[in-house]
Amino acid sequence: MIASRVSLLTRAGAATAATAIALAGVAVTGSAVGAATHHSRKLPTSLSIRLVKHTRDGFDVIRGQLRSHRVPLRHKTVLLESRTATTTFTVVDSARTGAHGVAAFKVTLPAETTKYKLVFAPHPNFRASHSGVVTIRVASTPPPALRTSLSIRLVKHPKLGFDVISGQLRSHHVGLDGKTVLLESRTASTKFAVIDTGTTGLHGVVRFKEATPAETTRYKLVFEAVPGFKASHSGVVTVLIKPAA
Repeated sequence: MIASRVSLLTRAGAATAATAIALAGVAVTGSAVGAATHHSRKLPTSLSIRLVKHTRDGFDVIRGQLRSHRVPLRHKTVLLESRTATTTFTVVDSARTGAHGVAAFKVTLPAETTKYKLVFAPHPNFRASHSGVVTIRVASTPPPALRTSLSIRLVKHPKLGFDVISGQLRSHHVGLDGKTVLLESRTASTKFAVIDTGTTGLHGVVRFKEATPAETTRYKLVFEAVPGFKASHSGVVTVLIKPAA
């Protein structure tokens, strides 16, 4: 009887030990799975966007910063997407982030109002994200033409056989260079007609060297309207030629 009880206790102890080991194994396995799951969890990201305009240079710059938990992410690909009033967002360019997680895009000014956003695609270690939207607006109608003014000055060189007629083309007190100016003249028996053309240089100044006329002649400068600027003309200067005695 005593031997039988010992045998039963021994078997019971063995079974209990086996159960404990099994439970411990399950606990270890579950812990390992949890650790693996935690290790493979993707980190969240954020993507900012900023528009810097360079309208006079014909382009704008769109830049953004990619971060995770406020830490910049470098060497990651960021996509630039755009859309107009009649299209959906599509990828138009891509760039890699730099040392501070910044990606920059140089965008030629569009022909119509266009919206842009930045996109970070899914990554093995990071979640996808996208920025807000910035808009490059293009006016549907051209802006009103600016007023212009055109001065004139006569410098005579009778001994050298010529005169110099100069003028300055301006808009709101700013000289306009690279613009075409006409020189017109008339005598007592003729009407004003174009006799020469010139192009304004630095500060909007233009000059004409004209041979001394055989009779009294009046001169004026004329600027014809071009996109963005209204037409204007100068006053009149006169080269007075006295009749022979």
